[in-house]
Amino acid sequence: MNEITSKFDALNGAKFISINGYKNSQKEVANVVINTNISTTNAKKKDLEKLKSLNENDFNCISKKYDISLQELKLNYSELLESLIKNIGDYDNRTDKSKALSEAFKQNNNGTKVFVKENELTIYGFFISKTILTEGEVKKTSKKGKTYIKNSIKEYCEFKMLNYKTYKIKNISNFIVINKEKVLINI
Repeated sequence: MNEITSKFDALNGAKFISINGYKNSQKEVANVVINTNISTTNAKKKDLEKLKSLNENDFNCISKKYDISLQELKLNYSELLESLIKNIGDYDNRTDKSKALSEAFKQNNNGTKVFVKENELTIYGFFISKTILTEGEVKKTSKKGKTYIKNSIKEYCEFKMLNYKTYKIKNISNFIVINKEKVLINI
C-alpha cells in the first residue's frame, strides 16, 4: 500500500485521473475522469463570494425554482454562510465534521487526497466527465429539509465544490498506472 501512496506523492501539478469501470453505491458502472491537485480552499473562497453576492431577487428565484419558502430559504442560507466561513478559516475554528475529514485522509505534499486501507483506495477530486457503461438505480431525494434547501442554494450559485467528489475503489493492488502525465485506474 505504501507503494501506491508514494506514486501519488510523486505527482506534480494538477492531474487528470481516469477511473475505468467505477461502480457507485447505486450500482452504476462508469468510466470517470477527475482532476486532482486543485486547491479546494480557492474553490471554497469562490463559492463563498457567490453566496455573499445573493440578493433579494436571487432569493425569490431560488424560492420559486426549488419550491422553498423564503423564510426557510433565508434561515438555511445563514447557516450555510456561517458554515462556509468557518470551514475556510483557521483549522481550530472549523466544524468538527470538517476537522474529522481533514484528519482522516492523507493529503500528500501536492494536494492529492488519498486514503489506502485494506486494499481500498479513497481518492478525492473535481469531477470532469463520466461515460456510463451500466445504468444504476435511480436514487430518490427528498424535497424537504435542510440538506435539500442548502443543496438548492449551492446548485443555484453553481458552487465549484459540488463537483468535488469522493471515489472508493476496492481491490486496487494491480490496477493503477501512474506516470508523469496521467493516472489510470482500471477496475
